[in-house]
Amino acid sequence: MPETITNNRIKYLNGNPYIEYRLSLKYTNKYGVPLPEIADGLLALQTQVDFLPYSLNRTIKCKGIRGLKIEKSIVKLTKLESGSLIEDFIVMLFFKDKKNLERILGDVRDKYKLNVMTEKFIIPILIGAVAYFSLKSCSTSKNPETTINIDMSNNSGIIVSGSEAYGLRPDEYKKILSETYKTISSSKKRKLENSALDIIRPIQNNVGDLEVMDNASLTIKGSDIHNLPEKSEINDSVEECQDYKNVQIFIRALDRDKADHGWSAIIPIISGARVKLVINSNTDLSDLATKESFYGDVVAVWTKKTFSKRRLKEYILISVYSPQVNAEK
Repeated sequence: MPETITNNRIKYLNGNPYIEYRLSLKYTNKYGVPLPEIADGLLALQTQVDFLPYSLNRTIKCKGIRGLKIEKSIVKLTKLESGSLIEDFIVMLFFKDKKNLERILGDVRDKYKLNVMTEKFIIPILIGAVAYFSLKSCSTSKNPETTINIDMSNNSGIIVSGSEAYGLRPDEYKKILSETYKTISSSKKRKLENSALDIIRPIQNNVGDLEVMDNASLTIKGSDIHNLPEKSEINDSVEECQDYKNVQIFIRALDRDKADHGWSAIIPIISGARVKLVINSNTDLSDLATKESFYGDVVAVWTKKTFSKRRLKEYILISVYSPQVNAEK
């Protein structure tokens, strides 16, 4: 079936709806980039884009938007230009629901306060932010000469640009990213870390910078990256995560006005133990404060060290069901 286009930027390929986003990377290396590093970087970007449906679905869900599900993502190289190495890509997001897609996307734009200028950055910024988190969590302790100075403060370019693109406060956007990164398995984290290392490897030791979308605030400086390891080192302690949908949650909180500490939960279907509960930034605390129990979606996080049993570390609350929604289920 030929490709067709609707007036809401939605395209169809073989009957499957998708939207395209442009992604541009520019390496300013004065003496060029070795071919093996170019190849490794291209494959590494594929790993980052493969994670995009998960991170974007989490971000959308934390914003309280229902019914929008990204099924898969594909990245295609559209231009490779020498000199300063410029790589232009098209990232294609394929959606699961065809029936109400245009209406739901309209709701997304309204809720995120998106316009033409901000919308073009939402995908590149999210890819960049996940790569940043990957680099920040890289285990490189065996090499004291390794330096990865990545600013992930609320005032950093990647967080400020992301919060503006998604219509969130910087601290809200950073918390959603942090919660999303926490929910993935150790093996996936390791893949993301290694791919992020391969993407920035060409600029290490101050031989150039990496510019994203020609945006100065999204530039990684080669002067901040030194002596990268071949791979992110394996940590003795690993985390395992599992999603649970529509489970009953019994809560306790020392201070119900604050989301960042003091919350715990018992989820009988998982464990009878009281475990730390991480509240996502979109949760209405005033509503939650009146409840002793409710139904919702959570991610259970276990930690496990070599030759030891796994331990339930925390629950991450993803969404809270209204009584009506739960009754329908």
